[in-house]
Amino acid sequence: MDPFRFRSLLPGPREWGVGLWLIFSVVWILSAIPIAATPLSWTPVPVGAAALLRRTGYRWRVVVILVAPIAALDLVVGIAVGASAAPAQAVPWTLVGTAICSVIPLMLLLGFSDHLVAFMPDRLVGSGTAITIGGNRLFADVAVCSEFLQSLKAGQIGSMEAAVFAASRADNARREASRGGLWADAWEARAAWLGALASNLRGSPSDEDIEARNHLARLAEAARNACVAAAREAMRDS
Repeated sequence: MDPFRFRSLLPGPREWGVGLWLIFSVVWILSAIPIAATPLSWTPVPVGAAALLRRTGYRWRVVVILVAPIAALDLVVGIAVGASAAPAQAVPWTLVGTAICSVIPLMLLLGFSDHLVAFMPDRLVGSGTAITIGGNRLFADVAVCSEFLQSLKAGQIGSMEAAVFAASRADNARREASRGGLWADAWEARAAWLGALASNLRGSPSDEDIEARNHLARLAEAARNACVAAAREAMRDS
């Protein structure tokens, strides 16, 4: 498990086992569908989503921001279905309600809320949550780049394709660094290393260029470890 992954009411399939995770997911989704055609269609999905998000560690204000649009949309669909004069008129709204009751839980179960919260101000989500999500984003990038390096060493991708990929990851690291926060130093170091890697892949690097790139890789790892230590200390104090 990633060092800063939330321990939630519903961890991912890696922690519960795929079978149990799927059973829970299906039960939650199906529990909403039978009443999707009634004015009470807003009940199971928003309530379940709020419980999940709260248990995950989000502050109540963040939970309200994420759940309120879901509840409002579901309530509108339920009212529209209840006000339909004929069953045929209710069919489109029933389909919409069923889609909402199915897709929203699935998105939350897959961690989509993290992507939304990542763009909220730290003061709104709380320092602990901001540190956790920031750490998840950094370690996700580390995993992607590690897989890329393995493919490069195995000869599965060409130098120019690899150079384009490294340059795009360097740009992403610079954007993340510009956001500031506790993880900024780690992102800046990664941007420098990935930029050097992209330059080396585009041409014929000298021994000095390769050594400089390797030095930047070591600096990036050291910066990441320093940020991890600082994050753990901050989480302890929060």
